[in-house]
Amino acid sequence: MENSHEGHRERLRAKVEAGGLLTFQQHEVLELLLTFSLPRQDVNPLAHLLIDRFGTIEGVLSAPRKELLAVRGVGPKTVRFFHTLKAIEDALAQGCRAERVRLQNPLESKEYLRTFLHSRPAGVLWQFNLDLNGRLICCEAICAVREFRKSNVRQLSQSALDCGAKAVLLAARLPRAASFGRGRIEDAVPGMRAYLERLSVYLAECYFFVGEDVYDCRAENRRAAQPVPRGAQYAAVFREHPRREENP
Repeated sequence: MENSHEGHRERLRAKVEAGGLLTFQQHEVLELLLTFSLPRQDVNPLAHLLIDRFGTIEGVLSAPRKELLAVRGVGPKTVRFFHTLKAIEDALAQGCRAERVRLQNPLESKEYLRTFLHSRPAGVLWQFNLDLNGRLICCEAICAVREFRKSNVRQLSQSALDCGAKAVLLAARLPRAASFGRGRIEDAVPGMRAYLERLSVYLAECYFFVGEDVYDCRAENRRAAQPVPRGAQYAAVFREHPRREENP
């Protein structure tokens, strides 16, 4: 059976070499991609299942982690593979800038995030991981806004730790006429901030884009927040970095 699968994969790759992807259907392109993530199994049924669920290859690559993992046969490795492909696509579309995006103040952040979210499905919460100097390391679709749970905070923190982020931005684009579960995340912001600070990661902002308006729920919560302990703002992107006592 494995030889049969390998033969099918070779025929797919030969078809690409002969005529490119123009003659491929959506599920065939996805099947070809899956051969690199799942090298020892028949991925044709999974390709059909994903296209039926998310509609297009773009829909599959942009789908939140939780929704992808809910599809039988998709594991964390395949989710990372899809999101990496999407990041590569975005980088190529933007001309692979020599300098990484730098988000050092709210104005820059809102402008970049609005453009980024415009081409993504509405109602999805995205996490943007930044280094100590406010440069974008990577981003990840976390979940649908209306499906956010406290358990997603652990996912947020793990994503930041995996890439060595020192600050995190959260953002989502919502339909104009609905809060779409926004209050659930707003209520969770203080807990998220405290949890991340214990890991030396700073929650910079949390933005919701609704039409032409933008809501900063991090700022709303900041008004009632207690002063942040010294050293917790390890990567305070939108303010002067605290002095570090230890040698670098």
